[in-house]
Amino acid sequence: MNFGECTVADAERLTHWLATNVCERERRADRVREALLAQLREERLERRPACESVS
Repeated sequence: MNFGECTVADAERLTHWLATNVCERERRADRVREALLAQLREERLERRPACESVS
């Protein structure tokens, strides 16, 4: 199971994804983080500092 490195561009895209798909309906930080981690798995991206800063 190969995962790619999360780039700054990925983090920017994921920030937009969170804002438009998750944060509009969910305010609890733990649930937002769960959604982000699920999206990272779906996109096969590693949890790196660039992506960790998104949540």
